[in-house]
Amino acid sequence: MNLGQRDEPSINEYNYVETSHREIISVSQLEKRDGVFTHPDAQRFFMTISEAASLVLLSAAFGTAGGLFVLDMGDEVRIEQLAERLVRLKGLRLGRDVRIEYTGLRPGEKMREELHATDERLLATERPAVWRVEPMYGVDADALLAGLRGVDARRRNGELSATDYPRLLRALIDLAVREAAPV
Repeated sequence: MNLGQRDEPSINEYNYVETSHREIISVSQLEKRDGVFTHPDAQRFFMTISEAASLVLLSAAFGTAGGLFVLDMGDEVRIEQLAERLVRLKGLRLGRDVRIEYTGLRPGEKMREELHATDERLLATERPAVWRVEPMYGVDADALLAGLRGVDARRRNGELSATDYPRLLRALIDLAVREAAPV
């Protein structure tokens, strides 16, 4: 696909698709009689690949350039509850036939997923399973691009180390993002 200057992709935000994350216990794990999960109280949204694909195509049909959408993924499921259900479906008993190991949350991982930030709001679309995300802030794209070009020039000159990037990029975001005018 050729993305020209005027072409802007739409973005769908969804978290876990069944069979694509380590928190989904696989049949091979059950056959080995063990499973590894992050935290028993962690909650995640799950959907099948076909559900995810259908919702992505549905949101793409809106044809809105640069749109950000959140898809209805159903209710959150506790990781421990999911593990117990899958073990029972296999005809096994948790703690007796199957051992579950909890490794704890990884750096940056949360107990619950956030579908949108506190400075964003969800707007209904004509489809009940798709919401548009509307930010309550603006981005000064020119300032952001100029800042990124400056960081890139310093990188090319060998002036930066890997530890400099998080601070510099955070400062650029703070400079470029501003509160939107009240609606």
